[in-house]
Amino acid sequence: MSTNINIFTFLYSTVRAAIRLGGLLFIFSCLVIYSQNPQWIVYTTTNSGLPSNNIFPIAIDTNNIKWIGTSQGLAKFDGANWIVFDTSNSPLPEQ
Repeated sequence: MSTNINIFTFLYSTVRAAIRLGGLLFIFSCLVIYSQNPQWIVYTTTNSGLPSNNIFPIAIDTNNIKWIGTSQGLAKFDGANWIVFDTSNSPLPEQ
């Protein structure tokens, strides 16, 4: 009886260690993948030309221009410059 408990305890601790190691390897691999893809940039009204932080549709056209719809207008981003289309400079309807 004691031998069965010792085997169970050994197997349980081995499985727990394997799960912990697997979790650490997963987190490490996610960090490596993230560090290799520096394209993820968070844009807000404070660090971009976005007219609002309320984002609705996002589209990327064939010229790699990003079109971002917000609650305050449409923003166009070509990778360097922001152009905002809103009711003051385009025929967008009033809200």
